[in-house]
Amino acid sequence: MPDRSPDEPHSEEQRWRDIVLELGGSDTQATAPAPVDRTAHQHGETSTTTTPRGPRDYTLAEEPDDDFVPATPRPIFSGSPRAVLSWVTVIGIPLIFFVLWVLPGVQLSWWFTTGLWFAWFGAAVSLFYLLPRDRYSRRDSDDDYGSGARV
Repeated sequence: MPDRSPDEPHSEEQRWRDIVLELGGSDTQATAPAPVDRTAHQHGETSTTTTPRGPRDYTLAEEPDDDFVPATPRPIFSGSPRAVLSWVTVIGIPLIFFVLWVLPGVQLSWWFTTGLWFAWFGAAVSLFYLLPRDRYSRRDSDDDYGSGARV
């Protein structure tokens, strides 16, 4: 609530001038006219609006029509047989253990369990050996991107 009574003769311009001067503005800034939105005239809008433009008052620019066609992905099992077999083993053996553990009455022999563990460990080691030794060991001959991103 303001300190003064409503019958004091202070106009809105005088209050605005006081606010601008309190905030460190000059007297010319306090009496200057409001800034004009020139972007409306630059974008071809002929009518001026009385309400200020908000952050959602815009139109999206049309996206350019690119002739980009993404490359056809390779089939999943078209990789090296060693990698595919290793992945199937690393994922499949825990699934086999889980299914056989859930089924009632199924007893796993020690040699079967040991064999599955060795197979899983061998597949995991095989996948680690398939990892590239350094950053550039798996580059394709037609790869011109170096270590940069491919967009």
